[in-house]
Amino acid sequence: MRVSRLLALALVVLGLFAFIWFYERKQPTTQELQERQGKLFPTLESDKVKTLVVRNSHGEFTFAKEGNSWQLVAPIKDDANQGAVSGLVSQLVNLKAERTLPAGEVKLADYGLDQPTRWLEATDEAGRRYKVQFGAEMPLGNNTPALTDGREVYLVSKWILSDLDKDLAGWRSTELMSFFTSDVNAVTVVAPRGRWAAARVGNSWQLTEPYADLADREQVDGLLADLSGARIKEFLDHGGDPGALGLESPRVTVTLVRKEGSPLTVSFGQEREKEGSKEVACRRGERLFWVDATALNHALKEPEVFRSKTLLQFSSWQVDKLELERGNQKLAVERQEAGWRGPKGEVEASSVFSRLNTLSELKVLAFDQAEPQGSPLGKVRLVGQEGLDVTATFYPAAATGELLAVVKGRPKALAVDRAKVEEVLSGVEELARPKATPTPSKS
Repeated sequence: MRVSRLLALALVVLGLFAFIWFYERKQPTTQELQERQGKLFPTLESDKVKTLVVRNSHGEFTFAKEGNSWQLVAPIKDDANQGAVSGLVSQLVNLKAERTLPAGEVKLADYGLDQPTRWLEATDEAGRRYKVQFGAEMPLGNNTPALTDGREVYLVSKWILSDLDKDLAGWRSTELMSFFTSDVNAVTVVAPRGRWAAARVGNSWQLTEPYADLADREQVDGLLADLSGARIKEFLDHGGDPGALGLESPRVTVTLVRKEGSPLTVSFGQEREKEGSKEVACRRGERLFWVDATALNHALKEPEVFRSKTLLQFSSWQVDKLELERGNQKLAVERQEAGWRGPKGEVEASSVFSRLNTLSELKVLAFDQAEPQGSPLGKVRLVGQEGLDVTATFYPAAATGELLAVVKGRPKALAVDRAKVEEVLSGVEELARPKATPTPSKS
């Protein structure tokens, strides 16, 4: 009997535990209950809203959430103003009643609720609908009347109406192109000064047209910043003539290839002056706009500008190993937790960083030099994080004060400052000497 009673008690305990685990833990906490108190829709959550319908003095607008972004689906299909829609959803979720009046004790007409012209309706992922209608603003105070199921009239903050009462332009995204720079894998530009293209390679950009060479990362990133920061100034939904806008044969066309999703292409045509600023006609798909002319700041530059004038593109923090070679002298130093270490022990870190800084600032003085013949004067190799593995070999040059550098991945030879290279390659033996150990002072 005792064993059976123990088993029965154990089953009761297990059942109670299961109830707590599967049911009670899903119940709202005391803090959550306090936060919900007074809300018109206490169970509505922002991230669960999938569709939103807005009715205001400008008409009716319908939005649908695709992934993490809102899309305008009526009266036209377009990218939605993410901040405007998300802000309104947040207002709806947190909308609280400052005062509650039984609907049977008031005249709805007195509050402008007999035929409301402004309302919101949200649908969550479970298909539940949440609708609130707004009446006339109160003559005094900061409240406006609202109605949900018709049983009660609520007085709520009137500030939600300023977020609700937008026209079509206010609900549309003014971003010309929505993307993250880190998600762009390739870019192609066709402009009056020529066509060029670049592809992302690790943490750098590599030009693929009109020549294969290291791209200037700042210039390519500047182009992407121009496009992501460009804002639409005027939508041309009706009456826009691509020919008159210079978009049948555009001046500039830019195509971005992303890691995910289809490529993004925009074309630019005529420019105009408006209210003291320049705007340029633009086409994205079938849409026509006027946008900030600053979108073309980098796109109109010569392809040569996008060719890196820095011999080796890296950051000092990336480098884990530095190899130097000059004549018959060779040295390799590697980064350790406490500093840098050579074949004979720890070396002076300041001397290593000085050489790395000089290398990172070494500029190309002339491109496409004839490939040198004969023995090199020296060589540098950098190995490190984010796939860094680059070698520069230096040769004599005909021009005074210059050397020719040959770098894997860069065409032909590149002229560089001889004095800067000497700073890097000189004193190999001194760099190899172990760092002096401080002598403890006598107490």
